[in-house]
Amino acid sequence: MSEEKKTGTRIPLWLAVVITVGLATPFAFHLGKYNLPLWLSFIVWAEYFALGANPSALKLMIPSFSYGCCVVGLWLTTTQLLTPLMGVEIAFIVGNVIWVGIGVVIMVSNKILNAGSLALFNGLSMTLAVYFTGTIPAIGATNPYAIIWLAVIWTVIAGYFGALLGWFNVAIMLPYEK
Repeated sequence: MSEEKKTGTRIPLWLAVVITVGLATPFAFHLGKYNLPLWLSFIVWAEYFALGANPSALKLMIPSFSYGCCVVGLWLTTTQLLTPLMGVEIAFIVGNVIWVGIGVVIMVSNKILNAGSLALFNGLSMTLAVYFTGTIPAIGATNPYAIIWLAVIWTVIAGYFGALLGWFNVAIMLPYEK
């Protein structure tokens, strides 16, 4: 019979969360035109906990989240290309069928993407949110394709920051084995 390892923390979770939020919020308030959509980071931080709250979760989160973001980039790019031919709503649906369809087929056949499906679908939804709310850096981009891919990049950055917050939150609790 194997013994279960008992663990503890030197800093309680509630205090570690308060510290992490306190260090993260300046990124929302003080980056000016490069303001980070911080709520996305907080959602990815929660993913870190949902996927086990250990560094191995990052091996699922980072590629899966990034993949989901890029699928939306391809979807929106296709929408932009097809809009003059069929209108934005139909183009959006066609882009969805093509890219989300292909994206999910690849996801179910890929061990990492399948295990990281929570992060993948959050990457999809968060990229759509960043794009449609326009929460990208105010750097004067006007080309519609540049705006799409800026939304993708900005979502990935916010997601990576959230993964870092999750890791940091656990690290500052100073876990130990009893």
